[in-house]
Amino acid sequence: MFFQSKVVACLLLLFLASSASAGEAGLMPVVSSFSASVASVARETDAMSRQKKALNLLQEYFDFETFARWTLHDHWDGLSAGQRARFLKLFHSRFMANVMDRLSRRSERRIKLKVIGRDDRNEFTEVFGKILHNGSSDDLILTWVYRNNRWGLADVSVAGADLVANYQGQFNKIIRKRGFEGLLKILAEL
Repeated sequence: MFFQSKVVACLLLLFLASSASAGEAGLMPVVSSFSASVASVARETDAMSRQKKALNLLQEYFDFETFARWTLHDHWDGLSAGQRARFLKLFHSRFMANVMDRLSRRSERRIKLKVIGRDDRNEFTEVFGKILHNGSSDDLILTWVYRNNRWGLADVSVAGADLVANYQGQFNKIIRKRGFEGLLKILAEL
């Protein structure tokens, strides 16, 4: 009986390890595909086509739910399911509008992403790289999570400016002053 328990435990560990490594092994092709998609969006000269490609890119690669949860890190666990759903809906709408607005103003910079390494953590994997543009470069960190049998981008940091930390700071300030309902009201009004 003791031996059978050990065998079952070993098989379970092997199954879990092989499942995790299968997901992790698939990250770099996803990053390569993402990089090619970003370059395609950056090259697009027509604003409407650029926005459409960017929307498709976000839908394919971005894990908005994890991103949103991380932005409310200090508060997420204390929220009801209804509050979380309202926040996700309002923040998603506002975030997408902001991204589309920024993409309507095309930059003449040519962008190339160069992956230089990765750091695997329990909850996420950071991929380090450079954004090369006009003869200069900026440090880049793409934070990926493996959830629901797929890799999703959950955070981006360029030249030390972190997207999650930026929103987290803004949201914490609003929640301290106006409460969570105040944050929802502000998101609805924007």
